[in-house]
Amino acid sequence: MPAKPTLSMLSLLLAALPLCAQEAGGLDRAGLAAERARAEARYQAAMQACLSRFAVTACQQAARRDRSDALAPLTAREQVLDARDRMERAEAQRRRAQEKDVAAAADEVRQRQRQLLQPSPLATAASAAAPTAAASRPDPAAHARQVQRDIAQGEQQAQRQRERALQRQRDAQAHREALARRDKEREAQGKAAAAPLPLPSASDIEALPTPRP
Repeated sequence: MPAKPTLSMLSLLLAALPLCAQEAGGLDRAGLAAERARAEARYQAAMQACLSRFAVTACQQAARRDRSDALAPLTAREQVLDARDRMERAEAQRRRAQEKDVAAAADEVRQRQRQLLQPSPLATAASAAAPTAAASRPDPAAHARQVQRDIAQGEQQAQRQRERALQRQRDAQAHREALARRDKEREAQGKAAAAPLPLPSASDIEALPTPRP
């Protein structure tokens, strides 16, 4: 006849589950996988031990509950790690897009300035056709003003592109904050699901049915 479980043995078994759930909060993926494997091994051992009990069904149901309680914080932590990986990938993609936009705007401004500093073909042809005609020569002051206007327009366009890049950055930040809040809520729910079970009293242990010989 199997030995009757003592109060100290049951207390140790019940206390082990919430302790594992608390430790799972700081594990990485490798640690979570190892902890999940240990929980599955404990579950298989408990199911095997239930075969020698009188109330096999009740014992197996308790083993399943213990397995679910042990795996709940691990699953919550895995979801947090998945969300963190998604946020890091989105942040890297946002930085690449912003750097590309800024580089394109700078190249456009430099190209525009080079074009403005070069003499126009029309002005060169007019100067060659009538070198002595002062009226046909371009006005240097008007040309300088036009160059300044064109440069200002190029800078305004670059500024608009930078503002659009900053707006995308703010939108991405708001999205990351929303994901973080959702992940914290999920983690809190997982910790609440893994709350420790109450310890049985001595009278509860004595009330357990004694296995038949």
